[in-house]
Amino acid sequence: MADRATLLLQAWCPCNSAISHLLLANLRVRHYLVDYTHSNAYYAFAQMGRPPQPTPSQWEGLRRASELCYYETTVSAKDGAWSVTFPQNTYSVGLLVLSPQPDTAP
Repeated sequence: MADRATLLLQAWCPCNSAISHLLLANLRVRHYLVDYTHSNAYYAFAQMGRPPQPTPSQWEGLRRASELCYYETTVSAKDGAWSVTFPQNTYSVGLLVLSPQPDTAP
């Protein structure tokens, strides 16, 4: 039988996002993600066996797990529009942030 984490990770759906009227052709896209295993210190704590007094290295692992996870790429808008489809876990939240590519900012 699959554990809860495996079941949650398998419960995803495709998310579509289409953005139009973009003024810049070259964009940096950051996809911030919070779900069962991303940006989730509780999951890391549970994976450690819920230690009553975490060691310094465990605290460091918890600190890293609590940081906001993101994936970053650059894209080119075509005719002022850009779209993307990505898998999104059922019990998660994502945020797409579009900004000028650093080398194309005015």
